[in-house]
Amino acid sequence: MLKKNPLFKVTFIGYSVFIALTAGCSSEPTKGDKMGAFGQQMADLGKQWNQGKQTIADGEALKQKGEQMIKDGKANISKGDDMIEQGEQMVRESDRLFKERGGVLPTN
Repeated sequence: MLKKNPLFKVTFIGYSVFIALTAGCSSEPTKGDKMGAFGQQMADLGKQWNQGKQTIADGEALKQKGEQMIKDGKANISKGDDMIEQGEQMVRESDRLFKERGGVLPTN
């Protein structure tokens, strides 16, 4: 899927403003008209830049949160593995002591 180029939108809007300013006039656009159209383009680019910086900051924060979740998850996995090992050791020891003391389980 093709991404839309936001710069095209800004440029298109700027040219549209420029054309609108000059459409009804029989004379050439003034320097002030040209500057106004150019100024709007620059303002739009400034807004886009600010949005980009905010998106970067949001992405970095989300990435950091995800990395912390991975770290916490690895710690939980390790703790779970330790608990499983401890439980298996308790079961083996209980089985050994049961057999050692002559314990026999019913077959039904």
